Amino acid sequence: MNAQNERPCIACGQPILEGAKKCFHCRSWQYRMYTAWFHPATWIALIVVFGGMLLIPMGSILYDLPHKRSSEFRPSESFSVIESKVHYGVEKDIPHVSCIGTIRNNTDTAWEDIRFQVRFSNSAGQLIDTLSDSDYSLFVQPHSDATFRVRGLADKSADQYVTHKVEVTCAKDARRSW
Repeated sequence: MNAQNERPCIACGQPILEGAKKCFHCRSWQYRMYTAWFHPATWIALIVVFGGMLLIPMGSILYDLPHKRSSEFRPSESFSVIESKVHYGVEKDIPHVSCIGTIRNNTDTAWEDIRFQVRFSNSAGQLIDTLSDSDYSLFVQPHSDATFRVRGLADKSADQYVTHKVEVTCAKDARRSW
């Protein structure tokens, strides 16, 4: 670099002309941002940042895998209806039907936000009405009982609500809400 119109290349350090935009030795552009972009440390930093962004959700998914198996909800196995009764009433000329009863949690998991479905049949066994409702305040400990109530507007007259069947259709693992 004896000549005054030369300077070192920012990538390889070889002497190049002062106004050169590209080094003729290593073919690298002579812009600071360009060389920073292709510097290995830049790529390592990008891999670390984006890899970390991917690992956080993956860690959450991997953490949840063992818990999903143990708290998988199977309505027919998880809950059983111990007793239930139907009540028909009229309030302010509006007929209501409700089902009150007790359920038992047959699992090792505590459940909450339980959704019930009640199917009502007439004397011929035909389905005449259904009610679905969630009890967000209900919390059922493992292997314990809890009372419930499902209430709604009645579509038929009181004498048609002869039999009923209660089912728990959905529940949320209580450990997941912490």
